[in-house]
Amino acid sequence: MTLVVVATRLIWRRYFAHVPAFPVNMPIIQQLVVKANEYSLYILLLAMPTTGLARVLLRGQPFDLFFWQVPTLMEPHPATRGVFAEAHEAGATALAVLIALHVSAALFHHLVLRDDVPQRMLPQNFSHRKNAHHGK
Repeated sequence: MTLVVVATRLIWRRYFAHVPAFPVNMPIIQQLVVKANEYSLYILLLAMPTTGLARVLLRGQPFDLFFWQVPTLMEPHPATRGVFAEAHEAGATALAVLIALHVSAALFHHLVLRDDVPQRMLPQNFSHRKNAHHGK
């Protein structure tokens, strides 16, 4: 399910989302860090369910998927399963760090710099309605 949500988000972002330019006063290095964080988040959001699924499949046992029990699809392969389990754990740690950095940066911009960078994350229509509501 996560793969579907992330793939849908990537398609939406690529073809339909309004992504405003970075503020002119934002240093290039900061722009690169922002892009690296965003791309890394998407990569990990795709990798986590993939490594988790591989870990389950390589167990070589039936498993539950929502309301269904999926029969055994592969022979057990403990060594390969271990690689995917380690990748899954490392990815979870990296994802938590990237999310913390993303939230920290948004809070820094909102509370310390008091710029409009956090509004870049809002959908365009919501941002306009919010500004119109506050008389801006």
